[in-house]
Amino acid sequence: MSSSKNEGLGSSIKRAHDSFNKTLKDAGLEDVNELFSINALLLAIILGALFVFYSLSPITPLSLGLGILIFGLIGLVISFPLVGFVAPIYKKTFNTNAEIKAALGYQILALFLAIVLGILFQSTVILYAGLLAFAILIIVYPALQAINTNTKVVKDFNKTLKYMDLFLSIAIPILSSLLHIAHLL
Repeated sequence: MSSSKNEGLGSSIKRAHDSFNKTLKDAGLEDVNELFSINALLLAIILGALFVFYSLSPITPLSLGLGILIFGLIGLVISFPLVGFVAPIYKKTFNTNAEIKAALGYQILALFLAIVLGILFQSTVILYAGLLAFAILIIVYPALQAINTNTKVVKDFNKTLKYMDLFLSIAIPILSSLLHIAHLL
């Protein structure tokens, strides 16, 4: 029974990776496939580490390693499509593959540092900070590049910022109240 589950996970990862490779090929980004793949792998490792920290109470090096391996494999099913989704955006936003490589290098560095420091200090805060840095670098950096080259995007981006400000001004007090109530219980 467990071998059929493993085959299911293996085929899901293979399908996600094949779709990922096809997306990169269609976007003409085959020469930076390795960097996008490293990004997806590091993202999956962070997802696995977060799951381990939240699900295992006594964390030993063995349980941490096995948990990251198992849950990281499951995370690949999520991370390959996510990273593949932004690949065509990068192709349209950046002028050269050298610029794409630089952007991906910053993302890899942020994720790698978050993994090393998060596991070393067994801190979910550091892992979340790495995910936040990854999100900023994967979304904001291309958006800033697009804004720099397209004035129509500036208007749309300003509108988006207004909506984000409105959302955050509502969400932060609500979340703060919920955390305070949860802490009292």
